[in-house]
Formats: sequence, structure tokens, C-alpha cells
Amino acid sequence: MEGKEFKLKNGATLIVSYAPFEDGCALFKAVSECLRKNNIQNNSIESAGSVLFCDPDVYRLTFVCAKKAIYRGRKIDASLFDDNQLGAEASSSLLEIFSTILSFNIERFLPVASSALEAISTTPA
Repeated sequence: MEGKEFKLKNGATLIVSYAPFEDGCALFKAVSECLRKNNIQNNSIESAGSVLFCDPDVYRLTFVCAKKAIYRGRKIDASLFDDNQLGAEASSSLLEIFSTILSFNIERFLPVASSALEAISTTPA
């Protein structure tokens, strides 16, 4: 599958592709575990964004799944957020970037979970 374009609130385009199956599956498991251990139900998923972002396994695996993601023409990795030109802009959109990559990569495993995470994600361009 080719990448899917998302228009971020800051006007930037984010292109996300599915991560390899094993990476996506590991992310889905980490998200499920994080939601379970924090007692977050589908009806209170709006609060899940910062909880998921702060979970070390979810955070790490989301960036593993971001290997093919592109922000303003640049691959997403830790160095993007330190870049002299794009760093500040990308950092200010970090939660939106994170949520979009996370949601996109778990949707294939459980569409219900993905739609529940929609509250912390952005809309397609």
C-alpha cells in the first residue's frame, strides 16, 4: 500500500504507510496493554493520547512504525525534531504526528480500536 496523506493542524502534510506486520502487531499489543493497565475504556479514549505518548513501549514502537512516514518531505526519526529548519515546527506537532502514525498502524488489527483513537488523531488530507 502506498502512503496515506494527512493534513496536520499546522498545515504540514504527513504521509504514513503501514509498518511491517510484526512492528504493527507489536504496537497494537503495546497499545492494548497500556489501555488495559491504565483502565481506559472506549468511552474515555479522549484521555488516552497523553497516556499512550508517555508509555515507553508505545512511544518506542510508534517511532519504529514511523520509519516510512514523511513529514514535509523528510523521514520521521529523532533527528527531525532537532533539525534547524523543521525541528521546532515538528516538535509543536509531535502529539498529532505520534497519534496519526499510531492510529494508522493499529487500524488494520482492530478497526474499533482505531475509530476509538480517532479523537487523538487528525483527519486525512
